[in-house]
Amino acid sequence: MNARSSLHVQQAAGMSAAGRQAAPGADASALGARAGQWLRNVWDALRVMRNRSRERAQLARFDDLMLRDIRLTRMDRYNEVNKWPWQA
Repeated sequence: MNARSSLHVQQAAGMSAAGRQAAPGADASALGARAGQWLRNVWDALRVMRNRSRERAQLARFDDLMLRDIRLTRMDRYNEVNKWPWQA
């Protein structure tokens, strides 16, 4: 048996190139890590949307003097306040 076919036999038996048995939960832990990262990304996106909603609610309560201080018009405020939370 040559080295090439020996490698194929090892891979078919679940062994790595170094000759060690592959960890039994390696695929599951990689999947769990990807799922965990996905959940963190979703949580971060929800947090950003919640913060946008709060900031827009505050902006909706600004009077004309406060709007003038930050150089916004009523129309600017209207356009910003009426965006969906996922819109930047």
